[in-house]
Amino acid sequence: MLSRARRRRHLPLHALLPTPPRRRALRSLRAPESPPQTRDVFTLNSAITSCFRSGDVESARQLFDEMPHRNSVTWNCMVSGFVANRMISDARRVFDQMPAKNVVSSSALVAGYAKCGRVDEARDLFDRIPRKNVVCWNSMISGYALNGMIQKARELFDEMPLRNGVSFSIMISAYLRRRLVGEARALFDRAPSPSSSVTSLCNALLSGYVELGRVSDAEELFGKMDRRDVISWNVMITCYARGGRMDLAERLFDEMPEKDTVSWTAVLHGYLLNRDVDSAWKLFNNMPDKDAVTWNTMMGGFVQNGMFEDALRLFHAMPEWERDIVSWNTILQGYVRKGDMANANYFFGRMPRRSETSWNTLISGYEGEEALVLLSKMVREGFKPDQATLSVVISVTLTKCSSTLRKRDTIT
Repeated sequence: MLSRARRRRHLPLHALLPTPPRRRALRSLRAPESPPQTRDVFTLNSAITSCFRSGDVESARQLFDEMPHRNSVTWNCMVSGFVANRMISDARRVFDQMPAKNVVSSSALVAGYAKCGRVDEARDLFDRIPRKNVVCWNSMISGYALNGMIQKARELFDEMPLRNGVSFSIMISAYLRRRLVGEARALFDRAPSPSSSVTSLCNALLSGYVELGRVSDAEELFGKMDRRDVISWNVMITCYARGGRMDLAERLFDEMPEKDTVSWTAVLHGYLLNRDVDSAWKLFNNMPDKDAVTWNTMMGGFVQNGMFEDALRLFHAMPEWERDIVSWNTILQGYVRKGDMANANYFFGRMPRRSETSWNTLISGYEGEEALVLLSKMVREGFKPDQATLSVVISVTLTKCSSTLRKRDTIT
């Protein structure tokens, strides 16, 4: 598969950890020879956004601190960037320092609080916004829905002075996540149907059917749609791929009037779900364009199918600007699955950014006191352990208690 790569000498781990490209970009923006026009507010705002997207929060912060002039977009970029990286306290600090708050930054912060489960704080901020637009209302409704508070979401939805297709899509998706198909369908039938939103509403219902495994309902809706966009086709390809019906997934893929990277990745993921790594690899190499999700999907497929060396080489071949937290977590998981905790620890220490998944993955590789030490560090840094991590910690604690009791019995 990676025949050329296999003939190469195995690369040491440090060779896989180059300087993040955003840091290099940061240095070039600071360079004395950099012409003034490359350091205007627009360029710096774009650089800040780029840093946040790659998880290089410190570079984004440094660029912001060194900017001689900032505009409202700059402040919005900082708030949204911190929210996207789940650094809600930093987002709030920047928001409080804004010389003129606006609905964009307010909506981003509302969404951030909600994603972190801090719904009361999200609502408090929402209530303080003087002029709310539809995006702001949608952020709060989505926050309630994400936290399982569907009745609150519906009450706020009913209070909206103006709704758009996104508003209806949020509520339809929320009902379907709770398996309330009747309510979702009733709202779908009630929604206004301007040409600009009817397809997106159909897609929301279609996606819900697929997630619930209601393939016949999905097929019926897809067949009745007057206008299908690329999302509609991608959802159905995913539906068939998940069910192991790759012949139908391939047929739809071939029939699509236009394909995007998501379309290719959906088929790729289908092959990997069905353990057809050779077909996946062939498709991956034939793809006209690849994004981070594509690379991560292929890497994850290698790891899941016990082909970690191929995953590691693919990580090295991946363009630096495409690597994200999922890429790093995938390789970390590969080391842990192999039981290579020395390299897992080293790799974890070199990660430019860590998520709850990073910590939980590393802890899952230990069975002794190291798990307790890591859990303590994890909590101190503001991350939440998942059920698997808690199970490991409980097991370690019970083992320690049992050992202590045995020693006590021996002494007595």
